[in-house]
Amino acid sequence: MGGQQRSRRQTATRLFAREFYESSLPDGGQGEYDPRFIVTKLGARVNRMFVCGVVERLERRDTERGPMFSGAVRDPTGLHLWSVGSFRPELHIEMEELVARFEGGDRFLMACIGKSNHYTTEDGGFRCRMQMEDYSIIDRDVYASWLVETADQTMRRIEALGKAQSAETTDSDALRDAGVPTDLIVGLGLALNH
Repeated sequence: MGGQQRSRRQTATRLFAREFYESSLPDGGQGEYDPRFIVTKLGARVNRMFVCGVVERLERRDTERGPMFSGAVRDPTGLHLWSVGSFRPELHIEMEELVARFEGGDRFLMACIGKSNHYTTEDGGFRCRMQMEDYSIIDRDVYASWLVETADQTMRRIEALGKAQSAETTDSDALRDAGVPTDLIVGLGLALNH
Protein backbone atom coordinates (compact mmCIF):
# COMPACT_ATOMS: atom_id res chain seq x y z
CA MET A 1 0.00 0.00 0.00
CA GLY A 2 2.93 2.32 -0.53
CA GLY A 3 3.31 3.20 3.15
CA GLN A 4 0.14 5.34 3.10
CA GLN A 5 -2.56 4.56 5.58
CA ARG A 6 -6.22 5.36 5.13
CA SER A 7 -7.87 7.49 7.78
CA ARG A 8 -10.86 6.05 9.59
CA ARG A 9 -14.24 6.99 8.19
CA GLN A 10 -15.60 10.21 9.67
CA THR A 11 -18.89 10.24 11.55
CA ALA A 12 -21.75 11.86 9.63
CA THR A 13 -22.79 15.17 11.21
CA ARG A 14 -26.47 16.03 11.48
CA LEU A 15 -26.97 19.67 10.56
CA PHE A 16 -29.51 22.01 9.11
CA ALA A 17 -29.03 23.51 5.67
CA ARG A 18 -28.52 27.07 6.82
CA GLU A 19 -25.60 26.22 9.12
CA PHE A 20 -23.81 24.30 6.37
CA TYR A 21 -24.43 26.68 3.48
CA GLU A 22 -23.37 29.76 5.46
CA SER A 23 -19.96 28.14 5.99
CA SER A 24 -16.88 29.54 4.31
CA LEU A 25 -13.92 27.76 5.91
CA PRO A 26 -12.33 24.64 4.39
CA ASP A 27 -10.00 22.59 6.60
CA GLY A 28 -8.15 19.35 6.16
CA GLY A 29 -5.25 17.47 4.75
CA GLN A 30 -3.70 17.67 1.35
CA GLY A 31 -2.93 13.97 0.94
CA GLU A 32 -4.99 11.57 -1.13
CA TYR A 33 -6.53 9.89 1.92
CA ASP A 34 -6.55 12.87 4.30
CA PRO A 35 -10.08 13.89 5.26
CA ARG A 36 -11.25 17.33 4.19
CA PHE A 37 -13.72 19.36 6.23
CA ILE A 38 -15.97 22.37 6.01
CA VAL A 39 -16.02 24.27 9.33
CA THR A 40 -19.35 25.91 10.15
CA LYS A 41 -19.73 29.18 12.05
CA LEU A 42 -20.94 27.10 15.02
CA GLY A 43 -17.72 25.07 14.97
CA ALA A 44 -18.88 21.81 13.39
CA ARG A 45 -16.08 20.22 11.34
CA VAL A 46 -18.09 18.49 8.62
CA ASN A 47 -16.55 15.77 6.50
CA ARG A 48 -19.60 13.58 6.12
CA MET A 49 -23.13 14.76 6.70
CA PHE A 50 -26.56 13.27 7.32
CA VAL A 51 -29.42 15.45 6.09
CA CYS A 52 -33.15 15.03 5.50
CA GLY A 53 -35.95 16.93 3.83
CA VAL A 54 -38.57 17.00 1.13
CA VAL A 55 -37.21 16.69 -2.39
CA GLU A 56 -37.46 20.07 -4.06
CA ARG A 57 -35.28 19.57 -7.13
CA LEU A 58 -33.97 16.52 -8.99
CA GLU A 59 -32.37 16.45 -12.42
CA ARG A 60 -30.07 14.47 -14.67
CA ARG A 61 -27.37 16.06 -16.79
CA ASP A 62 -25.10 14.48 -19.36
CA THR A 63 -21.45 15.47 -19.06
CA GLU A 64 -18.35 14.44 -20.98
CA ARG A 65 -17.62 11.99 -18.12
CA GLY A 66 -21.11 10.50 -18.18
CA PRO A 67 -24.42 11.18 -16.47
CA MET A 68 -24.55 13.30 -13.35
CA PHE A 69 -27.50 13.88 -11.03
CA SER A 70 -28.17 16.86 -8.82
CA GLY A 71 -30.91 17.70 -6.43
CA ALA A 72 -31.99 19.52 -3.34
CA VAL A 73 -33.91 18.57 -0.23
CA ARG A 74 -35.55 21.26 1.90
CA ASP A 75 -35.42 21.29 5.68
CA PRO A 76 -36.97 24.07 7.83
CA THR A 77 -33.90 26.31 7.34
CA GLY A 78 -33.23 25.99 3.62
CA LEU A 79 -31.97 23.72 0.87
CA HIS A 80 -29.36 20.99 1.06
CA LEU A 81 -27.82 20.79 -2.41
CA TRP A 82 -26.34 17.47 -3.45
CA SER A 83 -24.94 15.73 -6.48
CA VAL A 84 -24.19 12.21 -7.64
CA GLY A 85 -21.23 12.21 -10.00
CA SER A 86 -20.37 9.92 -12.86
CA PHE A 87 -17.98 8.10 -10.49
CA ARG A 88 -20.97 6.71 -8.51
CA PRO A 89 -22.58 4.48 -11.18
CA GLU A 90 -24.06 2.20 -8.50
CA LEU A 91 -26.56 4.98 -7.69
CA HIS A 92 -27.44 5.92 -11.28
CA ILE A 93 -30.28 3.44 -11.92
CA GLU A 94 -32.00 4.44 -8.68
CA MET A 95 -31.46 8.14 -9.46
CA GLU A 96 -33.07 7.66 -12.90
CA GLU A 97 -36.14 6.20 -11.17
CA LEU A 98 -36.27 9.07 -8.67
CA VAL A 99 -35.99 11.67 -11.44
CA ALA A 100 -38.91 9.99 -13.24
CA ARG A 101 -41.00 10.03 -10.04
CA PHE A 102 -40.14 13.68 -9.41
CA GLU A 103 -40.88 14.73 -13.00
CA GLY A 104 -44.19 12.87 -12.70
CA GLY A 105 -45.17 15.17 -9.83
CA ASP A 106 -44.33 12.91 -6.88
CA ARG A 107 -42.86 14.64 -3.81
CA PHE A 108 -41.26 12.63 -1.03
CA LEU A 109 -39.02 12.87 1.99
CA MET A 110 -35.44 11.78 1.59
CA ALA A 111 -32.53 11.09 3.95
CA CYS A 112 -29.08 11.61 2.42
CA ILE A 113 -25.57 10.79 3.59
CA GLY A 114 -22.60 12.24 1.78
CA LYS A 115 -19.30 14.05 1.83
CA SER A 116 -19.14 17.78 2.33
CA ASN A 117 -17.73 19.53 -0.68
CA HIS A 118 -17.03 23.12 -1.69
CA TYR A 119 -16.02 25.16 -4.68
CA THR A 120 -15.17 28.77 -5.40
CA THR A 121 -17.24 30.69 -7.93
CA GLU A 122 -15.77 32.93 -10.64
CA ASP A 123 -16.48 35.99 -8.49
CA GLY A 124 -14.65 34.45 -5.49
CA GLY A 125 -17.73 33.20 -3.63
CA PHE A 126 -17.52 30.07 -1.47
CA ARG A 127 -20.23 27.48 -2.15
CA CYS A 128 -20.97 24.27 -0.25
CA ARG A 129 -22.76 21.15 -1.41
CA MET A 130 -22.89 17.47 -0.61
CA GLN A 131 -21.47 14.65 -2.72
CA MET A 132 -24.10 11.97 -2.07
CA GLU A 133 -22.91 8.52 -0.96
CA ASP A 134 -26.28 6.97 -0.09
CA TYR A 135 -29.92 7.89 0.42
CA SER A 136 -33.24 6.51 1.55
CA ILE A 137 -36.86 7.50 1.02
CA ILE A 138 -38.24 8.09 4.52
CA ASP A 139 -41.59 8.66 6.22
CA ARG A 140 -42.70 11.57 8.41
CA ASP A 141 -41.78 9.80 11.67
CA VAL A 142 -38.17 9.32 10.57
CA TYR A 143 -38.04 12.93 9.39
CA ALA A 144 -39.46 14.17 12.72
CA SER A 145 -36.84 12.14 14.59
CA TRP A 146 -34.06 13.64 12.42
CA LEU A 147 -35.41 17.14 13.09
CA VAL A 148 -35.30 16.61 16.87
CA GLU A 149 -31.81 15.06 16.84
CA THR A 150 -30.46 17.77 14.52
CA ALA A 151 -31.99 20.54 16.63
CA ASP A 152 -30.39 19.01 19.76
CA GLN A 153 -26.96 18.87 18.08
CA THR A 154 -27.35 22.44 16.78
CA MET A 155 -28.26 23.72 20.27
CA ARG A 156 -25.24 21.89 21.69
CA ARG A 157 -22.99 23.73 19.20
CA ILE A 158 -24.65 27.07 20.00
CA GLU A 159 -24.08 26.53 23.74
CA ALA A 160 -20.45 25.56 23.10
CA LEU A 161 -19.98 28.69 20.97
CA GLY A 162 -21.20 30.82 23.87
CA LYS A 163 -18.68 29.15 26.18
CA ALA A 164 -15.90 29.55 23.61
CA GLN A 165 -16.64 33.25 23.18
CA SER A 166 -16.22 33.74 26.93
CA ALA A 167 -12.76 32.09 26.91
CA GLU A 168 -9.70 34.32 27.18
CA THR A 169 -8.16 32.87 24.01
CA THR A 170 -9.07 30.34 21.34
CA ASP A 171 -6.30 27.88 22.18
CA SER A 172 -7.38 24.36 23.13
CA ASP A 173 -6.60 24.69 26.84
CA ALA A 174 -8.58 27.92 27.20
CA LEU A 175 -11.57 26.44 25.34
CA ARG A 176 -11.43 23.29 27.46
CA ASP A 177 -11.27 25.40 30.64
CA ALA A 178 -14.32 27.38 29.42
CA GLY A 179 -16.31 24.12 29.26
CA VAL A 180 -16.31 23.55 25.51
CA PRO A 181 -16.87 19.83 24.79
CA THR A 182 -13.70 18.08 23.61
CA ASP A 183 -15.15 17.11 20.22
CA LEU A 184 -15.94 20.78 19.40
CA ILE A 185 -12.68 22.41 20.50
CA VAL A 186 -10.81 22.20 17.18
CA GLY A 187 -13.78 23.36 15.08
CA LEU A 188 -14.68 26.24 17.38
CA GLY A 189 -11.06 27.37 17.54
CA LEU A 190 -10.94 27.47 13.75
CA ALA A 191 -14.35 29.14 13.43
CA LEU A 192 -13.53 31.88 15.94
CA ASN A 193 -10.18 32.62 14.29
CA HIS A 194 -11.73 32.77 10.78
